[in-house]
Amino acid sequence: MVNIERPIGKFNVWTKRFGNNLSIKLQLLNGGPMQHTNILNALKIFLIINSMLSSCADYGNYANTVLAKQFDPKILDSIWQIEAAGYFSNPKYMELRIPNFYAKHICRITL
Repeated sequence: MVNIERPIGKFNVWTKRFGNNLSIKLQLLNGGPMQHTNILNALKIFLIINSMLSSCADYGNYANTVLAKQFDPKILDSIWQIEAAGYFSNPKYMELRIPNFYAKHICRITL
C-alpha cells in the first residue's frame, strides 16, 4: 500500500509486486471505465501494458466513434436502447455486452 497526498485528500493506493527482476519495472494502473482490478492478476505472467483512457469522457467518445463502428448495427441499437432506458440490470443487456464488447474489446478473444 502506498499513501499519496493530493490537494483534494489522502489516498491509499494498492500495489502488488510480481517476480524478482530488479532491472525491469512495469507499473500497471487501473481505474478506467468498466475495468476491475482482477484483470491485473491475469497480466502477471506477461509484460503487457494495459492502456486505458484516463478520462471517462474521452473513453465515451472513443467507444462511440471507434468501437461502435465494429458492432453489428442491430446489436448496437439494442444495447443503446437498454442504456437509454437505464435498464442496466436487464439480463439481455449483459447477454449482448459480454460477447460483443467484453470478449472482443477487453479480453480480445472470440467466443
